[in-house]
Formats: sequence, C-alpha cells, structure tokens
Amino acid sequence: EQTKNMKVKTIMDLYVDVIECKSFPGLEKMTRVHKKIDIVIMRQNTEGEYVSLEHEPVRNVLENVQIITYYNTKRVCEYAFNYAIDNGRSKVTLLHNQDVNPLTENLMREAFDDVASKYPDIQGEKHSVNHGLKMLVKDEKA
Repeated sequence: EQTKNMKVKTIMDLYVDVIECKSFPGLEKMTRVHKKIDIVIMRQNTEGEYVSLEHEPVRNVLENVQIITYYNTKRVCEYAFNYAIDNGRSKVTLLHNQDVNPLTENLMREAFDDVASKYPDIQGEKHSVNHGLKMLVKDEKA
C-alpha cells in the first residue's frame, strides 16, 4: 500500500524533486566548503525506489520493488533541460547506476539521450554515480 506522502505526490503529479545546492561567500569557514558550489539535483519523485512497494514474502525476507517508466523518466529529463534553459545553465548531467541496475538504468539513459537530442544548446552528459561524484569533488567546473 502506498504511503500518504506517495499518494499526495501521485495525485498532485509531483513527479520531480528539485534540490538546489549553492555556496555563499563568507560561509567557507563555517561550512568547510572551500570551492564555489552551484548545482541543482533533480530526481524522480514518484517512481524508482519512491514507489514504496514493499512486502515480506517470508519472515525476515523483504522485497522492495522499483518501477521506472520511459514516460515519466523522459518528463524528468525534459524538466531538467527546460530548467537549464530557464536558469541560464549550459549543462545537464545524468548520473546513473547501470552496473547495479542495467535494465532500469539503460531505460533512463535512453530517455535522457532522446531528450538531450532536442536541446542542442545544452550539453547533455552521462556518468556513473561514482564517476560523477568524483568529478564533483575534483573539478571546479563540474
């Protein structure tokens, strides 16, 4: 059974979660962040691990089902590219976990590529989650 939170997200079609992360001058010592951070994280809000389909087929054995659709994944990607245009950003990066979940992550990569091809002025790139996080820590322009 869906949680109340999930029911609200589904009824209101709150399909994307947007998290803005930005550093501010003067807070470097307080936050221990010594590089300029200005990233926006977007993720599925009504699919994937957020579907909340769990059950216990056998005592002490739990299953958590993840559902991903091309349709909603494409919507999240379109939202990200439109956000980039509306907010003067030049790049959208998809972080995936294809080594862990090859089928669902490949569908996500497909949807991303299809959407990215319609936005030639925005750089679309894909990386594994591990590689993407390493780039974020090392690269000033990631």
